[in-house]
Amino acid sequence: MPTNQQTVTIIPWGCVHSDDPGFNEELWEECVEQIVKTPLCWTVGLGDYFTFARTHYREHIRAYKDDEDSQREIDAMIRDRAREFYKKYLRRMKGKLLGLAEGNHGWRFQNGTTDTQMLCELADVPYLGYLSWHRLRFVHQSGHSLHVLKMLVHHGDWSAGGMTSGGDVNALEKRAEGWNTDIFLAAHTHRKHAQVVPIMDLPERGELRIVERPRVYIRCGCFMKGYVPKCMTYVERKMLRPTALGWVTLRIQFYHGGQPEKYAKMRQMGLSMQDAKSKSHDAVRYRMRVEF
Repeated sequence: MPTNQQTVTIIPWGCVHSDDPGFNEELWEECVEQIVKTPLCWTVGLGDYFTFARTHYREHIRAYKDDEDSQREIDAMIRDRAREFYKKYLRRMKGKLLGLAEGNHGWRFQNGTTDTQMLCELADVPYLGYLSWHRLRFVHQSGHSLHVLKMLVHHGDWSAGGMTSGGDVNALEKRAEGWNTDIFLAAHTHRKHAQVVPIMDLPERGELRIVERPRVYIRCGCFMKGYVPKCMTYVERKMLRPTALGWVTLRIQFYHGGQPEKYAKMRQMGLSMQDAKSKSHDAVRYRMRVEF
C-alpha cells in the first residue's frame, strides 16, 4: 500500500446466474465496473455464476450411463458459456480477483472437473472449492507488514436459508463459531446484509491493555430477479421473498492508533509535539464499514 493510513476495498459477489431469464445484466455490469475502477480494490466470487443446473437435475443426468455422447454435447455447451463469461466479465478483473468459490449450481464435466475450475484456469486465479480460509497481508510499499486479516469464504448453502432476515443473520453468525476470522463471506440465500461486530482483544506485545477490533459478516446479495414477467421462476413457484439484488462493498480503513495518555506523558517529559505524537502511536489499526 502507498501509505500506512489507507482505505482498502473488498467486493464479494455471487449468485450471478448469468444464463437465467431473471439475470440483471445492467446491475452486474455496474458491479464489474466498480471493481475495475476502484483503486486498492480486490474481489472474490462466491459461486453460482450460472443457473444450469440444480443439484438434483445434475445427479439425474449423471445417473444415466447409456449415452456418453449427450454428456459431451452438454459439456461443450457449458465450456462455451464459461469462455464467454470470462471474456465478457472476469478478464476485466485481472489483478483484482482473489479466486472463485464453488456454488450449488456448478457443472461437473466428464473428466471430473467443474465449470468453476475452468473459469479459474481461464482467469489464472486460485480455485477456492467449497470452503476456503485466507490470510490477507497488507504491506507498505517499502516492504514492512502493516496488518494481516483472516477471511473465510463459503457459498453459504448449508441450509435452505431462513424464511426471515433475522434467521438468515443468525445462521451466518452460528456458522462462523469456531473460526477465528475477521471477515466471513457467504452468498446462496439471495439476501443482502452485513454487520460489523466489535470484539475485544489484547495487543501481542507492549503494554497490557484492551483493544477493540471489528469482525464483519456479509451475505452478498445476487444478480437474478425472483419475479420476472411472463416467466415462471423458482421463486414464484415457492412464493419466496423477492431477491436482494446488488452487492455489498466492504471498506477497510487503516490508521495509526494514538494513545492520549502516552502522548501527554511524552509532552511532560519535554518532547516536541511531533516526537511525542510519533512515539505515542500504537500499531496500525483498522476500521470496517459496509456499503450497499
